[in-house]
Amino acid sequence: MNLFDYFASNVKRYPDKTALICQSEAVTYKDLQCCSIRLAGLLWRHGVRKGSKVAVLLHNSMDFALCMLAAAKLGAVIVPMNPTLPANHVKRAFSHADVEFVITRTETSIRHENFRDVLPGDKILSIDESLSRNLMQNGGDGQILPTLPYDVEPECDYLITMTSGSTSEPKPIVLSQKTKIKRSLEGAKNFYDLSDSEVILIGSPMYHSLAFRLTWLPLLIGGTGVILPKFRPVLWLETVQTYGITFTIAVSSQLGMILDEIKTNSYNLTSLRKIVSSSAALDAEIKGQLLSKLDCEFHECYGTSEIGIATNLSPQDSAKKLKSVGKPLPYVVLKIVDEDDRELPIGNEGEIVCKTATAFSGYYKKHEVTERSMRGGYFHTGDMGKLDEDGFLYYLGRKDDVIITGAINVYPRDIEDVLASFEGIRESAVIGVADSHFGEAILAVIVADKKIDEKQLRRYCAQYLADYQQPMAYEFVKELPKNEMGKIIKRKLKDQFHGYDATAFLRKIMKGPHENK
Repeated sequence: MNLFDYFASNVKRYPDKTALICQSEAVTYKDLQCCSIRLAGLLWRHGVRKGSKVAVLLHNSMDFALCMLAAAKLGAVIVPMNPTLPANHVKRAFSHADVEFVITRTETSIRHENFRDVLPGDKILSIDESLSRNLMQNGGDGQILPTLPYDVEPECDYLITMTSGSTSEPKPIVLSQKTKIKRSLEGAKNFYDLSDSEVILIGSPMYHSLAFRLTWLPLLIGGTGVILPKFRPVLWLETVQTYGITFTIAVSSQLGMILDEIKTNSYNLTSLRKIVSSSAALDAEIKGQLLSKLDCEFHECYGTSEIGIATNLSPQDSAKKLKSVGKPLPYVVLKIVDEDDRELPIGNEGEIVCKTATAFSGYYKKHEVTERSMRGGYFHTGDMGKLDEDGFLYYLGRKDDVIITGAINVYPRDIEDVLASFEGIRESAVIGVADSHFGEAILAVIVADKKIDEKQLRRYCAQYLADYQQPMAYEFVKELPKNEMGKIIKRKLKDQFHGYDATAFLRKIMKGPHENK
């Protein structure tokens, strides 16, 4: 079965059950199917066919979900994009994905008038009001889509999502309908034990692969999905309380903000049965506090957009493996390799590579890049990690973020974990800056909730870090640059501190009293 077939099978089982909720709008399975078929008919009349690339520039909404379903019905390829991206980024992404059609709000279309530099006006579907309401009110029996003259196989391409990495050139990741089904159902059945009674919160941007998968998840298992228009800690917690949310996958940066809120205000979160932390490794101290605050199963995972979720840290293992991101899933083979792709012994640090049944189809029209990343059947993640004797993975950071100081590899995450435990530090990012003596010097860029005594901080780091791990300089800023998923963009920090002299303080200490006069 393809994606729409799975959804349609649940329409038969639960026609009058609420399928999706967004703000005050609730839609049953039957009505959602009817609206999505009407939208598919509308897209068909615009010329959308199997394999057509359809960009969707919408914020979290019922309309976004309808576009996902309609594209699956037609066998079209959906290209979700951040509607707030600058025009030149949008245009470049269109080119890389061969976008043929656009669905967006009218105001976005006006703001990006250069859509028309790339696409004719009749290929741009601009909407002012809710598609779902219009389709419901003006529908008839919903049979406006002709019988398709082709089959939509599960193996057909369905999604092109752009990497959120640090390079300026986007890498379009291609995923099939079959892969999206497998990613959703494997997790639901095999390690989260989800049922059709779930109420699932979709709390991150739907144009990102995480929320995209979360939107499909309830529709594939017969549950109910609740779409959060925009993440705010208070709104997230109120939504859990109001709708009786039972399951969600949250971005680790969101969980830190949620923790701050529940420390000071009370919410009824008893409906939550399971919560999964995703997208970046969760700070060990935050994880420990969440475990004490949330009376539910707490999972952590590791994965990428190219491979999906690759590991699971179960609640039973959380306490004894606090800094781990879990063990490989049953269908995942995970190894740690050196720069020559040789597997490293247990405990050694190297690149994380994975072979999995949920891997992507490749980078769109980037055959050589795909081949380089899929050497020997394993996807090379560009992430550094290590495995312990029990098979648990420890994520150390991006390969490009490793700092080589005095010919020694230093992993920023080890330092950032220590900084996170210092009172008053909200968050930090550790980067390497060029240095004539050490090759790279360690700079800690810090966001603090109060004035930090740097001497005390240096003594603290000297107590908990090896000498070669200790930051040589500290800079305090109001905020760190982040992408839409809350990940810190270290490339921007490196650009900001290019040419920074991180060893000036160290050189001053090393000079004798006479030289310092």
